[in-house]
Amino acid sequence: MPRWRRWVFEIRAPADDFLTLLERSLTQNGVRVDRAERFDLVARAFGVRGYVALGWADEGLELRVKLKSGLFASPPALERLLLEAGREAQAALTFDKEAP
Repeated sequence: MPRWRRWVFEIRAPADDFLTLLERSLTQNGVRVDRAERFDLVARAFGVRGYVALGWADEGLELRVKLKSGLFASPPALERLLLEAGREAQAALTFDKEAP
């Protein structure tokens, strides 16, 4: 049975820039990232597939993740990597915006 997670990052930035930084951070942490048909990307690690969709929320950018795991998988590990990658992307875009 799939698990759903949702995080909202309080930032007003182009979604494509956020997605690029998210993908780069995940790849640097050993997560295999591919493009998806119905979602923006698929992240694979620890025996788990995470289908990631990026959208707009009232507070900022919303990251919705559908996690599907195998028998010997660790969904919390991939969740942690996705959340950390989102926070890194948020910080990078916030820092770039404040610079003159």
